[in-house]
Amino acid sequence: MAVTALKEGAYDFLEKPVDDSVLLASLKRASEKMALLIQNRRLTQMLNKGREGRSVFHNLIGFSGCMQNLYNLIEVVAKEEYPVLITGETGTGKELVSKAIHELSSHASEKFIPINMSAIPENMLEAELFGYEAGAFTGAAKRSIGKFEFAGSGTIFLDEISSMPLNLQAKLLRVLEEKKLQRLGNNEFIPVNARIIVASNEDLKKEPVSAYPENRFMRR
Repeated sequence: MAVTALKEGAYDFLEKPVDDSVLLASLKRASEKMALLIQNRRLTQMLNKGREGRSVFHNLIGFSGCMQNLYNLIEVVAKEEYPVLITGETGTGKELVSKAIHELSSHASEKFIPINMSAIPENMLEAELFGYEAGAFTGAAKRSIGKFEFAGSGTIFLDEISSMPLNLQAKLLRVLEEKKLQRLGNNEFIPVNARIIVASNEDLKKEPVSAYPENRFMRR
């Protein structure tokens, strides 16, 4: 009976004979919960009313319900400090979404550094991202900082992350998990303060690891 009653919407189930103090405590809890639900519903309605009709949002354009949901999600994500993965077909505005997250975040006053991973030759990618010391390889005449260091406390956006070679994924993993990196030719760890946003035109969660060629991005 108790299970059936609760499944059908009862707040509580009391056995006879009912103790007055137990009944009053149950009624008090139910009343407080109902008050919170009503307050939450009102606040949600007020919030949604204030957001109704947004057709332009940080250079994103769209009036549909899906776009309104996207705007709301961007506002939520921007307040966090976690790395972000954005997926979507080519041309759907992944970089615009990343810029909106940056502009609404605590990093807004700092640099926004976009990098198209597929546009950088594989043999230059490590130096481009992580930097190098003088003499680290032929032609390295002087120290050069990478994009992660150059971004400072801003946001670094790695587009087409699925094209990142496997041999660099371990270094990127250290950056994501430990917020530090090593320049080529240097054993010292350098702190990374930038927020990291990556994007892919593939849904990485739906791709089996075994399906990736050796130069594709593997999910953990």
